[in-house]
Amino acid sequence: MFVLRKIFNDGRDANFALGRQYSFLRKELHTKEAWATTCEAYSMDKDDEKMIGIILTEDNRSFAIWGNQKNYIMTGEGSTFANVSI
Repeated sequence: MFVLRKIFNDGRDANFALGRQYSFLRKELHTKEAWATTCEAYSMDKDDEKMIGIILTEDNRSFAIWGNQKNYIMTGEGSTFANVSI
């Protein structure tokens, strides 16, 4: 079980259960046209300059990842699996 932990600039944090697997789509690895298509497919704002990626879950939920906040993938036991803030 993986969990997305978002820590917002105002000190709030939120945890979202992702399931047993997830995908991280990085904006920097897509052409502008491919990113626009990806954002459209997952109802995200392609013009959001702060968005650096999208997390996709095994049950088809999507989460925007913004570069101006801390984002971590945690294991079900609470340890950090990945820092997706980059």
